[in-house]
Amino acid sequence: MEPLAPPTSTAAPAPRTLGQILDASFDVVRRHWVVLVGISALLYVPATFVEEALPEDPSSALQSAAPLLLAAILFTALALPVVIAAVTDACGDFHRERSTDAGRALRRGLALAFPLSVTYLVMTLVAMAAAIPLFAVIAFWGSLGFVRVPAAIAAVALPVVVVLRFSLLTQVAVLEGASGPRALARASRLIDGQVLRVFGIYLVVGLLMGLLGGAAGLALGALPVVGPVATALVQALGFAYTTAVGVALYEDVRARKGERDDASPPPV
Repeated sequence: MEPLAPPTSTAAPAPRTLGQILDASFDVVRRHWVVLVGISALLYVPATFVEEALPEDPSSALQSAAPLLLAAILFTALALPVVIAAVTDACGDFHRERSTDAGRALRRGLALAFPLSVTYLVMTLVAMAAAIPLFAVIAFWGSLGFVRVPAAIAAVALPVVVVLRFSLLTQVAVLEGASGPRALARASRLIDGQVLRVFGIYLVVGLLMGLLGGAAGLALGALPVVGPVATALVQALGFAYTTAVGVALYEDVRARKGERDDASPPPV
């Protein structure tokens, strides 16, 4: 394991506004774009080439490109948690003014990929359990009478609220080394009182990155070879920035709860 630089301060950081979170995240990506976009591109560039290789007709794609689709699904299942963990870990180091590089971030990503996948699986099971009332409302819709509308609203709201309470789950799992039910419990406690604020910031960033990706696709997508690669790199940039915002938001939520920034990442 490579030695880590000590944190620059153990004092609780000051809470940030939306603008400060977005600016700090932009600064992180601007100063370290080679590492962050480079790691993100390991996922987006291959996915783009697979998409370009598939026939436009979905039925033809299933018949003639089934091996390619299976390989792409397998690659995504293996690479996605590694890339998410690596970029999140690197953003955590950069936000805390610790030095890191792509090699270390990827090693951390590989070490954290399995526990992160387990954590996502547990979250999925919890969300599915929260959706059971919705399935019940659908199944017995005709016999619910006048309570069907409020029952449907409550049944839809329950899984949405459950998922929103886990908005900082990735950051907790990667930066704190928690996994499984412990990570879910920690993420849910951490976001207490700030669910709507966190959701609103993620919504703003998601819309901005969606517009950026859409504009890049329209402007560059038609160019042979270069266009798809450029589009994939723009998508990788959007992913890196969104991850940086998520880490900054995690640090801000901790700051608002008075938590001190004195924890080093768990050893690999």
